[in-house]
Amino acid sequence: MENSFKYRLNENFINEFGELKQKIFELESTIFEIKKVGEKLLNNQHIIEYLLNLLPHPAMLINKFRIVLACNCIVKEMGAVVGGFCWYDFGKIEYISEKDKDYISKYNKIPPYGCHCKFCLADKALESNKLTTNHEIKAFGKIWDTYWIPLNKDIYLRYSIDITEYKKAEEELNVFRKHIQQSEKLAAVGKLTASIAHEINNPLQAISANIGFLISALPENFQEKSSIEQIKIGVSRIKDTVKQLLDVYRSKTSILERVDVNMVIESTLELLKNQLIINKIEVKKKLTANIPLIIGSRQELHQVFMNLIMNAQDAMESGGVLEITTKVKDNNLQIIFKDNGCGISESDIKHIFEPFYTTKSNVFGTGLGLSISKGIIENFGGRINVKSKLGEGTTFTIIFPLVQKNF
Repeated sequence: MENSFKYRLNENFINEFGELKQKIFELESTIFEIKKVGEKLLNNQHIIEYLLNLLPHPAMLINKFRIVLACNCIVKEMGAVVGGFCWYDFGKIEYISEKDKDYISKYNKIPPYGCHCKFCLADKALESNKLTTNHEIKAFGKIWDTYWIPLNKDIYLRYSIDITEYKKAEEELNVFRKHIQQSEKLAAVGKLTASIAHEINNPLQAISANIGFLISALPENFQEKSSIEQIKIGVSRIKDTVKQLLDVYRSKTSILERVDVNMVIESTLELLKNQLIINKIEVKKKLTANIPLIIGSRQELHQVFMNLIMNAQDAMESGGVLEITTKVKDNNLQIIFKDNGCGISESDIKHIFEPFYTTKSNVFGTGLGLSISKGIIENFGGRINVKSKLGEGTTFTIIFPLVQKNF
């Protein structure tokens, strides 16, 4: 099969070249015109390859049948063979269409209409006689900025620049910009929110105190006493929400201490034990004994664990299993909360750590719990990740590096 795919470039074919316009591309994707060379140079393949080897990235001279006429050493190291098909030796048949792959597999020959990689724009470049580009080709495990430069109606120069690291840096920069924008937005919203929360909190204190006095003053057989009790519960929930609002934006210094996360988990579960039983939540604990201590705030970690456990409970409306694991992996302490509840959609999961974003249908979902939890964890040098699938459940993983600042 290999012999049928390849044939050597002969001198008569080289004579068909017109003037060669070379374009040199630097790492910064700057394109320089390749200087015109005379007919004598075109007739000498060694000189052509010498010129191609001056280019710092993969470069091939290819005809319209996708036969490699010349290439530099970089492309040869990647598999290209002069006289062979670019999509066969260089592309390893990986990037041609499934239809072409099936044809070759079935008949052991090239389709009569020819083959080319799915992302190839050579035909467009030759037809238009214009430089044609694809600035983001994913191939060979990298990202390439690729150019097809027509030299005449039959031959073109294909030049590719590896921009993988550039794309990674660009993505990191975009993430950083979004983080800055979010921080600026939260700072502005925070001032307004804190002001409103304080205004709400003052009358709430009075309402709460008077409801308590009213309940104690009413006779036990008063028919509407249960309704007043519900008002008290509602006021209490509003107070909790106001407190959460203030906690999000209030600057506070945590009291740091050495914390055994297993003990904090146990105490949190003990506090929520009755509620979990009522809601038919089975808790499976896989807590590693003698787990290393971390530096943080016992009280704030208790708040984080309570938020995650309550979220898991809400996700398992008809009951379910919550698995809590602590372990040491790769010099990190991991705390994992895994439920088999309703799961979180892909569209929601990227927003769940944002303040005020909630997927809960009930009116008491403020969307602050996870935002607060994330802030607490990051304040202690950790991070929190989430994986979820609709209908299968959600896993939150908290990671604390064991090499923390001296306490």
